[in-house]
Amino acid sequence: MNIKIKESIKIPQTGITNTIIFVVAGIAIVGTVVFIRSRKMLK
Repeated sequence: MNIKIKESIKIPQTGITNTIIFVVAGIAIVGTVVFIRSRKMLK
C-alpha cells in the first residue's frame, strides 16, 4: 500500500506538496512552543 501511495504522490504538484509540508511543519512548531509554554505556566 505504501508503494501505491508514493506513486500517486509523484504527480507533478510540487508546489501543493511543499505548501502542505510547510503548513504541517508550522503547526507542529507552534504547537510545540505553546505546549512548552503551558507546561512552564503550570509549574
